[in-house]
Amino acid sequence: MPRDRESAKMQGPLRGRFYFVIVSFLMLLGVTPFLEMYPTFHFITDVMMAVVFLTLLYAVIEQRGFLVLAVFLLPFLISLASKYWIRSPLFDHLASLSGAAFIAFSLFAIARYIYRREEVSADVIGAAIVFYLLMGLMWSIVFEVLEYFEPGSFQMGDAPYSGERMPFVYYSFVTLTTLGYGDITPITPRACALSIIEAIVGQLYLVIQIAWLVGMHISRTMEKKTRQTGPGARRRK
Repeated sequence: MPRDRESAKMQGPLRGRFYFVIVSFLMLLGVTPFLEMYPTFHFITDVMMAVVFLTLLYAVIEQRGFLVLAVFLLPFLISLASKYWIRSPLFDHLASLSGAAFIAFSLFAIARYIYRREEVSADVIGAAIVFYLLMGLMWSIVFEVLEYFEPGSFQMGDAPYSGERMPFVYYSFVTLTTLGYGDITPITPRACALSIIEAIVGQLYLVIQIAWLVGMHISRTMEKKTRQTGPGARRRK
C-alpha cells in the first residue's frame, strides 16, 4: 500500500489504535494485582489478557498477513476460555506458544509500520511503546512454557511455582528493564541464556529506537524549516 494511502487511512478509525493496546496492558498490570483477594481474580485476569490480545489484533489489522495472525491468536483465546471447563495444562502451554508466535508476528508488523513512517507522530510513538511492552509479554510466555516443560528452571523465592502466569510477566519486565530484583532467579542453563538474551535485546531496542525517533524528528524539523526559509519560500512571499 502506498504511503500516502496509508497516511490517509490513519486519519480514520485506526488512528490512535496503539494506545488502546497500551491502556489495556497497563490495566492488566496495574489493576489485576488489587483483585487477588476476590474469587473471580483468575477470570478477570484472563479476560483482561484476552482484551490485550484483541486490541493488538485490531492495531495490526491493516498489515499484511492479518489472517495468519488471527490463526495464531485463536488457540490462545480458546485456551483462556476452555480451561474453566476442560483442564489440560499441555494444551494451555502449547496454546501459549501460539500466543507467543502471534506476538512475534505482530512485532514484525509493528516494526514495519514504524520504520515506514516519514515523520514522528503520536501513532509512531505509541507503536514504539507497544513494541517494547509486547517484547516483555512474549518473553513471559516463553519463560512460563519453559518452566512447564523443564520444572525448576526458575527459583520463585521461598515458595514453589504455583502455575500462575503473572509472576513470569513480572520477571520478564524486571529482566527486560535490567532491574534485577533477584526474588525470581533463573536456575537452568536454558533459563539463564533466555534471560540474558531478553536483557540484551531490551537494552538494544531502547538505544536504537530512541536514536531513530530523535534523528527522524530532527531531520523532519530541519526539512520543514528549510522549506519555510529557503529560496522557494522567499519567492512565494
